[in-house]
Amino acid sequence: MDGRTVRRETGPFVFFAEDLKTKHSISYRVPARYALFDVFSRETGCFLDYRDLIDVYLDLKRMPLAFPNLNGSDFFPVPLIEVGNFKLEELPSIITFSKYGRAADTLMEGIVVKQDRWMFPEEFISGKLVRKEFSDGIELHYSRRKAEFNIISPSTSLASTPTLLSPPCMNSIGPEPEFSKN
Repeated sequence: MDGRTVRRETGPFVFFAEDLKTKHSISYRVPARYALFDVFSRETGCFLDYRDLIDVYLDLKRMPLAFPNLNGSDFFPVPLIEVGNFKLEELPSIITFSKYGRAADTLMEGIVVKQDRWMFPEEFISGKLVRKEFSDGIELHYSRRKAEFNIISPSTSLASTPTLLSPPCMNSIGPEPEFSKN
């Protein structure tokens, strides 16, 4: 996804999402306007692991938000693609077709890589690896072009993700999490 990061605070959480209303480089068909990619808990002082992010997302859909003109159905969780230890040279092979590309043959622009939250719960260290073709193809920033819009359709199904069996966010290093793929 290639949009602008949006930060919103409500109650005990700070939400980090990407606004996908406007097409930036890739045409998307998404289930909601905002792609939720991280949630910070003010109570614990750490970012939520993916399992807890999904729980908060599900709660968002059931409760009113303190954001003007927004509700929980305006968000969808960014899919978790892979879990594990990777060498840098292995990462490009993870960039495949986008679940949310408007065309079936749309490649992802790239991937965001994060450290395990169970080991580093208070840090927000991440990196984004993008395809060379994607970065080379950006000739003019989207804000300087005539606006084109992504398709926002609640009927678009959420991307499936690996099932996570991990400890909740903690302020000290705990046992190593277990992962399984479904």
